[in-house]
Amino acid sequence: MPRFPRREAEIVAFADDIIDGLNKHKEVFSEADLGGLEKIRQDYEKRKATQQKCWDSYQEATLIKDDRLKKMITKMKGTLKEAQNQAGYRQLRLLGWGGDTTADSSSHALPPGSPRRLTSQCTEDGRVVLDWKAPSKASGGLTGHYEVWRKSADGGEWSLILTSYETDAQIKDHPKGKWEFHVVGHNRKGASKPSTPTEVTVE
Repeated sequence: MPRFPRREAEIVAFADDIIDGLNKHKEVFSEADLGGLEKIRQDYEKRKATQQKCWDSYQEATLIKDDRLKKMITKMKGTLKEAQNQAGYRQLRLLGWGGDTTADSSSHALPPGSPRRLTSQCTEDGRVVLDWKAPSKASGGLTGHYEVWRKSADGGEWSLILTSYETDAQIKDHPKGKWEFHVVGHNRKGASKPSTPTEVTVE
């Protein structure tokens, strides 16, 4: 004995077979409710289209939501570092950040050590991308934020171009030429020694 299909696609295909058979053999199945089945089949198709639109909207909304979550996380980390740089590690408890409360005893007792392994590259669209490692824990106090400094490789004075609360930075539409960069760490006790410079050519 045949079994009624269970999968949605098979059920729909079977419904189409019934409708097709009833249309072809009306004299055999004159009492069957062909119109009722066709009506509900059409309504199903409309609901399916609505479901697809909702699914597309759901996927788009999910992508946007996930993007905003990433941006929120980045902003939260930056805000915590700003707060720590201003008030110290212990005060972060007022913001719901527990952590190791013993860390504050030495976290700002000294200026931070020098940032490490600074690298640079120029992208095809003219952006300069910088990346570095945080100072080693043994080299000084915790770093609250970083300053990125720049000068022409041909000479001139170092100039501050941006502040970062992360260990990377991007400079858009950078002027052409050969440039040197270094990074300086800061906390409430002062500034670190500059990192080893890195050089990049913007063409």
